[in-house]
This record gives sequence, C-alpha cells and structure tokens, in this order.
Amino acid sequence: MEGNTTTRGLWLLALLLACGGLLSAFNLDTEDVLRRDGDPGSLFGFSLAMHRQLYPEDKRILLVGAPQAKALNGQKSKVTGGIYKCEMSSNSDACSRVVFDNNDKNLAVLTSSPSPWQTCAHRYKRQKNVNSPHQSRDIIGRCFVLSQDLTIDPRSSEDGGSWHFCNNRNRGHERFGSCQQGLSATFDKDFHYFIFGAPGAYNWKGSVVRLEQRNDTFIDIGIYNDGPFEAGDETEKNPDLVPAPPNSYMGKICSYIYTYFSLTVVAGAPRAYYSGAVILLKKGGEFSRVLLEEFTLKGEGLASSFGYDLTVLDLNGDGWEDIVVGAPQYFEKDSEIGGAVYVYINKAGKWNKVKPKRIDGPAVSMFGLAVENLGDINQDGFVQQVFWSEAVWLFISRQHGPG
Repeated sequence: MEGNTTTRGLWLLALLLACGGLLSAFNLDTEDVLRRDGDPGSLFGFSLAMHRQLYPEDKRILLVGAPQAKALNGQKSKVTGGIYKCEMSSNSDACSRVVFDNNDKNLAVLTSSPSPWQTCAHRYKRQKNVNSPHQSRDIIGRCFVLSQDLTIDPRSSEDGGSWHFCNNRNRGHERFGSCQQGLSATFDKDFHYFIFGAPGAYNWKGSVVRLEQRNDTFIDIGIYNDGPFEAGDETEKNPDLVPAPPNSYMGKICSYIYTYFSLTVVAGAPRAYYSGAVILLKKGGEFSRVLLEEFTLKGEGLASSFGYDLTVLDLNGDGWEDIVVGAPQYFEKDSEIGGAVYVYINKAGKWNKVKPKRIDGPAVSMFGLAVENLGDINQDGFVQQVFWSEAVWLFISRQHGPG
C-alpha cells in the first residue's frame, strides 16, 4: 500500500464501518462515511488497497477486490473475479472495473504502492491435455503486476501476468500442483522484492514463501543477481528444507521485518503444530537460493488458527518492528473467549526472550480474523491497530505497547 498510512487507515475504517462494523472512537467520523457497493454475490470488498496514481493526474484511488465478480464480455469463464477502482474524490458512488488480462479465477489479493501494484488469482488453474482422457488441472495461482496508472506497460519487464513460479513444475499435491500462489503477496519497503506466499505447495506445508527481485534499476547500482529465494530452496526444491510440517498452510499470510538492512520474512502457518505458528525466515548463504528458519512463534490451544492473519509494526516507537498475530479460533473450555490476538514486542531481534501479551475476544466472535496496521491516526507518535471479528476493535499504542 502507498506510503500515507494515516490516510490509508482512515479510508479502511470508513469502509469497514460502511459494511456494518461497530466502532466508538474519539477522532473518527462515524456518521459521514463513504460507501461503495458492488454487485450482489461478487464478494466486493474481500480485499482493499489505497493507491496513489501519479499520472496522468495525481489522485487517490481505493482498489477493491471482488473474487466472485462475473466475467467480462469475451472471457471464457463465467466467474473470473475482478478489481474495481473507486475514486474517493468523486461525487459518484460507482466504482469502475479495472480491465486487463484477467481471465483468471478469483482475483482477490491486492498490494499497492505509489508505483507498481499487483493483484493475484490464487485459484488460477493450469490445464493440460484438455478434452482428452489425460486432462489435468492444477491450481497453481498467478499474480499480475501493473503500472501506477493501472495498466500493463508492454515495455516493462515486470508488468503483466507472468508471475506464476509454480508453472512448469512437478505436478501433484505433494509438490506444486496445488500451489495457490498469491493467497498472500506484498512488496518489501524498498520495492526490491516481491514476496509471495503459496500455502498449497509441498503437500500444503505451504512454503514457497518466495523473495524475487523486481526492480530493474538495481542493475544500475551493481545488483545483478539477488534471488529468487524460497523455503525449500529455489534450486533444490526440497520439501525437507521447509521449516513446517505437512498441512501447515505456511504462506497463507506474509509480511516482513527490516533490521539494520537485513530482511526477515514473517509467514503465517495457521495449521502448523495443530494450533498454528508464525515462522520467521532469512536468506541463506551467499550463493544459496534458500530461505531458512530464524525462529518460530507457536500458538496455543488446539486448532486456534494462530497465524491466520498478522501485521508488523513498531508499537512502542523503539525502532524495532513488533509482530501482532491473530488466532480467531482460540477458545477455552467453559469461558467466554472467542478468538485472540497476540502481541510480540521485539526485544532487539531476540524472539526467544519475548513473552507475548494475549488479548481475548468475546465468545463466538472469531476475534483476530483480520489484523491491520492503521498508522498513527491520533498523531501521538505511535501506530494503532485494528482487529476484525464481528465488529471493529481499535487499539491505541502507548510507549510500552498496546493500550
């Protein structure tokens, strides 16, 4: 998403409120909200991203994913999913479809920035030997990269829909036949890497949390060959190198932490170890193509879905990015807990010394289903978070963490 996190957070809250969430806060307008509606059954609003278009004119646009949107004229499938752009400065309540080569399944995940943006179709299918006894279908997933004006620039080596790294790899669910690349996707802060999650690879260990160099301008400063890197090793493609058990769904959600020019990928694995986990990954040796386990945060409670969603942010302003993790199915017998959020305050990268603070939600609320960094919406120098269940919950950060 683009750099103005305060604006982004305000728009996000406006949309959540318009969708029926509950919020009481001291500096947010809960009456004059902006509302944009999609077609019934399209799942309009499944994903949101604020985008700043720089030219042909400088304006702010809300991008909305609708993974069950009907196909456009001329497309083969009946339901392809779609992306819509909503100009927030316009008096019109309508949003228009972003038209590009999106004859894919379930376009939903959005990542935006002031320059490129990407959208992914994690249910894109690779079909071979169609209409023959040997026909095969593999749900490998695919991502598209578009320029800042929401078009594909044919002169750019980055733009387009060629971002499907599980294509032409070994079939079968024990390898890459169910990759589902793009269920999560993001850029790092310098736009040097794409970060893709593919939770269906290697018998749903997930993995293939992938770093891939994206900016051709790095060649000008002598960076010629920086990746790609994968859990499981991009060269060896060895499932034994994936730091998660089968059926973990590692890569269902991805983010990153920067520490003194060192990048750590943070990957949610909501079915790992029967309760869920968040796995921190770093690049291997100088000549390797592997992402190695740095540390694993493990959930508590059977089937709590710890790691279903997460966000990375500096809660206490100490310069070290902290981790907030949702566990929407956490519960305790004979209690009124219905989901939980865990806050890990970074102790200078020594995660083994961190004891998380758990924030519990009310019964049957699935508290922690979504976790979002809003930026510093009250201008006190600390960032705020919003947690989603059946309502919107806003938490204000203080010097020593969340309040």
